[in-house]
Amino acid sequence: MDRNRRIMAACVVVGVAGLLLACRVADAQPAWVQPAREAGATELLDSNPTPAPTRFGSHVVNDGSTYVTGRFHDPTGVQPDCFGVWKVGPDGSVVWTTPLSNPNYLDCYGVCVTAPLDGSTVFAAGVLKGTSGKDLFVVCLLGGDGSVIWQTIYNNTINGVSGDDVPVVIRVRSTNGPQEVFVGGNSQGATMSGSSVGFDYIVLKFNSTTGASMWGTEGAGYPRPFRYNGPGNGDDILADIKLPPAGEGGGTPPDPVRVLMTGTSYGGTATKNDWATLSISNSDPFNLNDPAWLRRTTLPGNEVATSIDAKYNTTPNPPVIVNAFVTGYSDTGVGATNDYRTTSYDPNLGEVWTATYNGPGNKHDMANKVLYDRFVDTLFVSGDSWGVQSGYDIATIAYDPATGQSLWIPRYPPFGAARFNPANKEDRMLDLIADKNGNSYVVGKSFTVATFDLVAVSYTLDGAVRWLERDYDPQGRGCDYGNLTGRDYVQYNGTANGDDLGASIRLASDEDYNHLGDVVVFGTALTNGPGGTHVQRYIVNKYHQCNR
Repeated sequence: MDRNRRIMAACVVVGVAGLLLACRVADAQPAWVQPAREAGATELLDSNPTPAPTRFGSHVVNDGSTYVTGRFHDPTGVQPDCFGVWKVGPDGSVVWTTPLSNPNYLDCYGVCVTAPLDGSTVFAAGVLKGTSGKDLFVVCLLGGDGSVIWQTIYNNTINGVSGDDVPVVIRVRSTNGPQEVFVGGNSQGATMSGSSVGFDYIVLKFNSTTGASMWGTEGAGYPRPFRYNGPGNGDDILADIKLPPAGEGGGTPPDPVRVLMTGTSYGGTATKNDWATLSISNSDPFNLNDPAWLRRTTLPGNEVATSIDAKYNTTPNPPVIVNAFVTGYSDTGVGATNDYRTTSYDPNLGEVWTATYNGPGNKHDMANKVLYDRFVDTLFVSGDSWGVQSGYDIATIAYDPATGQSLWIPRYPPFGAARFNPANKEDRMLDLIADKNGNSYVVGKSFTVATFDLVAVSYTLDGAVRWLERDYDPQGRGCDYGNLTGRDYVQYNGTANGDDLGASIRLASDEDYNHLGDVVVFGTALTNGPGGTHVQRYIVNKYHQCNR
């Protein structure tokens, strides 16, 4: 298609020799026509979505532009697959693509991306695979035009170990000085039983202006991370980190802001895998005498932590934690199957309450994300829950954050609603967001007749399904036209009628957190390729909400 033609520019070496090569790719595409459900998406033709994107793979700024990261694939075959960052404009046109590659590495791909609300810069982190076959971190800052400003590589070589180092999430904190960039991930570093090498949590902190490590260096001059190795000396897998809300928590570094993190940590044969939740000092993360440093679960089965969020008192500057919320699942539930598990902690990581959820299928229930909506003081949790003769459903729960009392638990698809999922099979949740009015939004994938489609659904603060009779009319008759499709949800089937999924969902916002109504979904779809082939590609799809 003409709208997806690429104009390739020459590659130039960016930054220190041996880092990535950056090739700017300008894109010529017409305006985005994506006002209604199941209209076309913006397909990134120069992409190869392996591995699949995560909920950290996209970010929307206040003008409605979307930044995504993943694996760049040159359709001409000139460049090898590599770490790519894309900017998709408010109208759906691909404004620029920046592929990052280096002949000294066998492979690379992007994992997570973020940006300040004005979109003036973009921070991304990804993976480089060296000639030894080991993965390394790479963190980079791009300008608003896609040019590379700096890049930094992390490779753990302490004690002669050079294992895999993989980023998971990137966060940026605004201060009265330079922005602080935090990257959390997993790094092989501690010896497990059997002489294999286990993963540890790591968090790195960078100066946004220079890319320099703000916690010093180690080994061969690589950035020094905060590292956590659990008591079982096995795999410790970081899931998420949390900072104060963007645009708040000014302070002049260093300051007492806490960095929260959670994940799954091997505790030994008695407790197996546990949640390990940490609160570390922004200014002194290596202070092991800090009383709020660590909280582990000690249940006899396996617990997996998947997400963390927090409630802050924003009156002080910087804000202070009121409660930290962690969600995941535990196999100590009914029938020794997994149940949702959500815990609220006080500022010192003392347990306030714990809530569990066992779905109607009395089988596996796995919460994937927790989100605190400070505007309506409500906690949301969503994940995958075994239904009655329906396989996995998407179950979303609203809680009173003070008590852990559940307020409502709608499931997708609704009971008996065959039109939502005619195959009555698997539906999986991948991301969750909420707006300042307490509307929650969930995205994932839904099995239809023979394949998965991207699916998204939104609920009101009372738990009612939104979007019924709220579609934007593709024929221009306006938002009041009525129910266009007979559905209460968004569903997208790619052009090649194969497997599609929504990995992350975002809302366009301004500096005051006034959500502008447009919902942007980043995912993958099986699309029509050249010569009648079918190709998996990244897609960016925007939906306009009426009566918002």
